[in-house]
Amino acid sequence: MIKVNGAIVGTAGTSGTSGLSSISGLSGNSFTSGTSGTRGTSGTTGTSGTVGTSGTAGTSGTRGTSGTTGTSGSSFTSGTSGTSPVSDVQIFSTVGTASWSKPSGADTIEVICVGAGGGGGAGRRGSSGTERCGGCGGGGGGYSRQFFSADELDSIVVVTVGAGGGGGTVTTNDSNGSNGGDGGLSSFGTSGNNSNLISLGGAGGAGGATSSNISKTINGVGGFGTIENGGSGGLISTLSPSAGGSTNIAPGGGGSGGSITSGNVNGAGGAGGSIIFIGNGFLNGGDPGSTGAPTLSGKIINVDGISGDSLIYSSNQVAFVGAGGGGGSARSGHGADGSVNGYGAGGGGGAAGLNNDSYFNGITSILHYGIGGDGDPGIVVVITRFGKPTNA
Repeated sequence: MIKVNGAIVGTAGTSGTSGLSSISGLSGNSFTSGTSGTRGTSGTTGTSGTVGTSGTAGTSGTRGTSGTTGTSGSSFTSGTSGTSPVSDVQIFSTVGTASWSKPSGADTIEVICVGAGGGGGAGRRGSSGTERCGGCGGGGGGYSRQFFSADELDSIVVVTVGAGGGGGTVTTNDSNGSNGGDGGLSSFGTSGNNSNLISLGGAGGAGGATSSNISKTINGVGGFGTIENGGSGGLISTLSPSAGGSTNIAPGGGGSGGSITSGNVNGAGGAGGSIIFIGNGFLNGGDPGSTGAPTLSGKIINVDGISGDSLIYSSNQVAFVGAGGGGGSARSGHGADGSVNGYGAGGGGGAAGLNNDSYFNGITSILHYGIGGDGDPGIVVVITRFGKPTNA
């Protein structure tokens, strides 16, 4: 008897007899596997995933040692600019003739001609108690300037530069000084009056004589120029000297030499002519020498004239000229050459002297007579412009 939750259930029946085991079936026949089918088309690529966050930057490595500095490369001079020049300046200062060739592309040509200066005359040499006159100064050369169209001029033009006149000399006792030489003309073009432009040289000064000789009053006349004539040389009047003629732009004349009175009073020479250069400066003529009173040894010193100032080139094209040389002072002072490195100035006149005058140079005595100063040579300047000039 069996109780379930306190209730009496009926008695369990007797167990049944076990059934017979079933017989296993026969195994099936095996078959060959079939051919694999064609591979299907690949599917569409899926969308890329989101880029991940960048990682933290690593610490910078230690900086390496700097390499050795390389050798500097060779430097080269810059090439010349290929632009056309604004102007071409050719200066002819050697005495004689030369040729100017017209540059390619020339538009206008400016030409400046300066005549040569005349030489100063020498002073008279004579005995004590007589009147002796100094030599007259040489005249300055003329100053000419002109513009030409390039079409007016030949491709080659002859240029002439005048020689300065030589100073007069005196070689014997009781004789008059000789005259200074005339300065030569300077021109651009065929020589002479057929030139395209011309400037005449200054005349030489007359040599000194006695008071009764009229030649003592003849000075060197300044040469002709289209812009201005050269300054005239200083003359002698009643034994008194005079300065060379001053100018505005042309070369100055030389001063006259000093004279000696019958009472043996030594006179000073005249100063060289100055150049005013209105609005552009001033050039001084040369000073005369000091009057030469004899020293204790009977010799004379510091009596020579001094050359004038000069200005060779200026951007406003008014230069290339010299102021006149100073006259020598008595006794026996030399007239100064026209100017220091300038052009066209007249030489100073030589001073009167005493027979057998000599000069002590610190070592020995040498004969020293009042010779005239040489005149400056002339000059020609040709300026080619490749554009219209502003002052034509």
